[in-house]
Amino acid sequence: MKKLLAILIGVAASCALAQTASAAGLKPVHAFCAKTDCADGAQPWAPPVTDGKGNYYGVTAQGGAKGKGTIYRMTLANGHWSFTRLYSFCTDKNCTDGAEPRGTLVVDTDGNLYGTAELGGDIGNGTIFKFQPSGAGGTFKRLYSFCAKANCADSAIAQDLSLVYQGQSSGLPYDGTSPFYGETSGGGATNHGVVFAFTPNAAQTKWTFKTLYSFCPKANCLDGAVPYTTVAIDGAGNLFGTTAAGGKYNFGTVYKLAPDGAGWTHTVLHHFCAQKTSTCPDGTSPIAAPVLDGAGNLYGTTFNGGSTTFGTVYKLVPNGDAYKLTTLHTFCNDTTGGVCADGSNPWSGPIFDGQGRLFGTTYFGGDTGQGTLYRLAGPSLKSFARMVSFDGTTASGAAPLAGLMLDASGAFYGSTVIGAPNNAGVFYKFTP
Repeated sequence: MKKLLAILIGVAASCALAQTASAAGLKPVHAFCAKTDCADGAQPWAPPVTDGKGNYYGVTAQGGAKGKGTIYRMTLANGHWSFTRLYSFCTDKNCTDGAEPRGTLVVDTDGNLYGTAELGGDIGNGTIFKFQPSGAGGTFKRLYSFCAKANCADSAIAQDLSLVYQGQSSGLPYDGTSPFYGETSGGGATNHGVVFAFTPNAAQTKWTFKTLYSFCPKANCLDGAVPYTTVAIDGAGNLFGTTAAGGKYNFGTVYKLAPDGAGWTHTVLHHFCAQKTSTCPDGTSPIAAPVLDGAGNLYGTTFNGGSTTFGTVYKLVPNGDAYKLTTLHTFCNDTTGGVCADGSNPWSGPIFDGQGRLFGTTYFGGDTGQGTLYRLAGPSLKSFARMVSFDGTTASGAAPLAGLMLDASGAFYGSTVIGAPNNAGVFYKFTP
């Protein structure tokens, strides 16, 4: 999947066109690679996170002093933005601190940041880190190196991993003592990925990594395989996630992990491509974690599949153990001008705004094939509107792999992987 994504980024970069984007409400804040050798960073894959004090933090997968990624801060004060590179990865010999971070950061109550790097660490399978910002820099501490056990029985490769914790969806900062949860796409008992918990002691002097579930324990990976990003967590502590492969039809799953006192119970809520048709109307290859509403319904995206094969937005309603899937939107169903005007291939999942509407991005599609920002509204959330068509220019950038972040003002923030003057991505603000 990583190789495929690298090819897709290359395709998107080669197709970036200097045309005017339909980007009302979108404001570029910072174009990456603005400094020599991309010292400020390049290719931000994930949306930023805010501390609520006018600071927005994120990571880039490339650039920085060593070319292996950065931690950055965007600060809004008196109506003006300023950019600061706080840390460059691969500072340690052999990148033991990590390299190429791609996930969203977490902010705790003291303003500390937590995140993951896809590569680096003791044997190159990624790290979990903590960073304490201070002025134009800060203090970095590696907390864990993936594949710490023989044959990576614990985990391996933290792909686009964002750590999550209970209460995060309510906007609460991390308390510094609760477990983090996440997924890796490799490692575990059969090397098909795991779900894990990562918990500190009271003083944060020691962290404990625990594998909660290893995928593909049986033939044909009926439980799913290769979880790619992260999980969602509800108020009862249940975890919900997706696998990009495996399941009954080998096109991915949505699953639930429920704590049962002695351990965790795994249940597949939906096997994709259940219709057994060439187009898989319900979708295939779900990459992003689902998002939950107050009624326990799940919402998410598939990267491929649907009646047009370019991905879907879905809703899963509790229906016993299996849940019931409804397709809210099938991408590339608007081929105005011969292109997927509404977007195609959503990598990230949607999020809710304060009015109960869903907003998200697609990696491809739009007027020039560089991706879109969309909205689903209405009583059934099936009323689709394209809000932005990215085009690779200064106005928008291109290839919004990252999803969106919503701040207290009702504005969304996100990033594109490429595009803008230096073709290294942008940090942008979108006001509906």
